[in-house]
Amino acid sequence: MRKHGLLGIILCSLFLACKSQQSWQLTEIDPETYRFDRYVGVSEDADINALIAPYKAELDQEMNEVIAVLDHELTKQRPESTLGNFLADIMQVQAEKYTDREVAFAVQNYGGIRVPSVAPGDITKGKVFEIMPFDNSLLILESKGDVVQRLCDKIASSGGWPSSKGLRFVIDGEKAVDISIMGEALDHDKTYTYALPDYIANGGDGSDFLSQEKRIDTKKLIREVMIDYLTELTASGETVRQEITGRITYKD
Repeated sequence: MRKHGLLGIILCSLFLACKSQQSWQLTEIDPETYRFDRYVGVSEDADINALIAPYKAELDQEMNEVIAVLDHELTKQRPESTLGNFLADIMQVQAEKYTDREVAFAVQNYGGIRVPSVAPGDITKGKVFEIMPFDNSLLILESKGDVVQRLCDKIASSGGWPSSKGLRFVIDGEKAVDISIMGEALDHDKTYTYALPDYIANGGDGSDFLSQEKRIDTKKLIREVMIDYLTELTASGETVRQEITGRITYKD
């Protein structure tokens, strides 16, 4: 038998032996994003550059459009952060506008925000695409309190996700305790309406228990939701501000 064939048999045997003793489940992915400014060793093609130049100019003009002004730096952290609060609050407010119904709270998975911080100053459309590059749409779900408890437990076990002001709880180990929704204690028999990305609603990031919940699709990508909100905010003469309010905390 060849050496490589023997090695393959050994590796397969080890895999089956490990698999028979325990199973593994992927619960969360939070990769890093790296930007490359140019390809090393690849020369530019003048004809191609000339072809795409007008389209690039049009795209640059749109992406460089300033849609809001930020008063102070927003940062992404766990269990709560100014950037997370900012995005989740936007999702809750806009979900209510799009559906003309009360939305108790909104959550966004931590890995869905793709920048560590946003510097004070102008916010462009391009910056919004950097914050939220994925084509995730905003969904509104209806769930009983016991399902909301499971969602909060999932958030707690992940160390905290961006959550809107309508949701508050304490992380105790990998569980969510002292949960309150819109200022009232969580009622496991009550039905709650809340907003979140379709990625999570469809079972992503270990949230498969949400996949069969009743839902409304706003037909809006979350970055479109952000652009709508920021454009309206600027039109009203306001700037962006966000603070830490103790929405999600660790048990002492």
